[in-house]
Amino acid sequence: MAENGNIEEENKFIAAAMPIIMAAGDARNNAKASLDALMAGDEAKADELLKQAKEDLKKGHGAQTDLIWAEAQYEFNTGKTSEIPLLFIHAQDTIMSIMTEVKLTESMEQMYKQIMAKQADQPEA
Repeated sequence: MAENGNIEEENKFIAAAMPIIMAAGDARNNAKASLDALMAGDEAKADELLKQAKEDLKKGHGAQTDLIWAEAQYEFNTGKTSEIPLLFIHAQDTIMSIMTEVKLTESMEQMYKQIMAKQADQPEA
């Protein structure tokens, strides 16, 4: 927790953390819905949901990058570092974890489509 009047600085991180966490949650939900749609046989919907998950991640990652860049500039220009609150660390962890989940979803969808294509090419016995 920030001390000695650094509440404003802590609030800056908290305000920046929330969009990152929200974007990560949206990406996770869309990735899961994408797999559900794929398993239901709706490849077009699965593709659209996975595309949306990637856009959600891009938004969250952009917010993360903007904040890191602003913090680096602050440190460079002032020679001071700020205290980073736990919520921001959670936001960082969340966006990175969900990036992995979305990439895994993408790989699983590609694998599923390849399996389905091979089955379609197989003559019936």
